[in-house]
Amino acid sequence: MIFPRPHTRPLGHPHGFTLIELLIVVAIIAILAAIAVPNFLEAQTRAKVARAKADQRTIATALEAYRIDTNLYPEQGVPNGTGTFPYASDPSRVYGGEGPNHAPNNPAIAYHLSTPVAYLTSTQAVFRDPFFRSFDATNMTTSLVNDTRYHNYSGHYVLGRIYDAAQDGPVPQYLERVTRLANQNIWHLRSRGPDTDYERRSNGWEDYLTYRGAPGTGTGGNGGIESLYDPTNGTTSSGDIVRFGAGGAVN
Repeated sequence: MIFPRPHTRPLGHPHGFTLIELLIVVAIIAILAAIAVPNFLEAQTRAKVARAKADQRTIATALEAYRIDTNLYPEQGVPNGTGTFPYASDPSRVYGGEGPNHAPNNPAIAYHLSTPVAYLTSTQAVFRDPFFRSFDATNMTTSLVNDTRYHNYSGHYVLGRIYDAAQDGPVPQYLERVTRLANQNIWHLRSRGPDTDYERRSNGWEDYLTYRGAPGTGTGGNGGIESLYDPTNGTTSSGDIVRFGAGGAVN
């Protein structure tokens, strides 16, 4: 019996991929992407955390050099009040980097650390918060500037801070709290952290300034510790990245 010869394609003319083969290739690419993309995003977050901490160390060095020369830390903002406590502050010159509400190239703390003595070679670069996302065009307040925040509780803090009655309460209570924080922390620097927002008093932030995570105190009895960023809670988790003046405490 003679069997017909199988049909074969000429060399140089390979057949195309079948649907099954294409689906297998797509599935493999999808699996690799599902593994690689989260790792890439986590690496980006870790790099930003490292940058935020490095910038805070640089600023801290400049602040201490400023204090040695002047015997005080630079004030947080530029006062524009009437001379009664608490002073109002020029909202265009508070905190650190450039933003819609900042006088061009002249935010208060950046100005103090660059003029007339250049304690920092680039205030623009070192104060820029790597976790800043974007400005809210409908609500451009100082809470939305693109910088690492600097808070000074010692001496001139009361001259350069924006007093918010809703947040800060009655003046006597505000003065008592500022005095307590000055004794404990002097100043601190804050980055938004990977969750891209600043923790507020209601989140236990001021509890941490007061109790430093002491058990049984503060919001929920945790000393406000949850307001600090901790990568063990997840690379992208809530909390701020902070550096303190008193004792150099760092989260």
